Amino acid sequence: RATGSRHKIPWPPQMARSLALLLCLQLAAPVGARVIAAAPPPPPPLAKSPVDVAKTTVGSFATVGGFGFVFTALQESMARSGVSGAARTAVPRFVFQAALANGQRWGRVSAGFAGGRALGQLARGADDSTCAMLGAACGGAAAAASLATARIAVAVALAAVVAAVAVAAHA
Repeated sequence: RATGSRHKIPWPPQMARSLALLLCLQLAAPVGARVIAAAPPPPPPLAKSPVDVAKTTVGSFATVGGFGFVFTALQESMARSGVSGAARTAVPRFVFQAALANGQRWGRVSAGFAGGRALGQLARGADDSTCAMLGAACGGAAAAASLATARIAVAVALAAVVAAVAVAAHA
């Protein structure tokens, strides 16, 4: 190995693990594709009332927001585990604040996507690309940190959905 090189050359054990993982994925992919093709999952139920929309929105916020909270709390705890001295007493507060903020952000985005899609299902009576676009717009709006950035976030989310619909239509 040359020191100071920009590219790291993996050691043989790392290469062996990578090759073994690649081989396993190559062998498992056709099996998984056959299982999915043989038994496609049932479509999710459509939202039939405003209560269904509210349940979907709140459930998505709680589930994804809770996961985001736990994930961030673990990540922040590990990152701050080396703190010692008097600053150690403030670590739980910082971990909680970071986890709460990140959990709320993840929950808002997920609730926007799921609630917007459910609202579209309620309005249209079907689950189609219009519902997906409404979900993307609501998710983008929920992701925005302020009203000024909401327009940009909604536009980016809608552009992504339009691109995905166009690709799916040509496939």
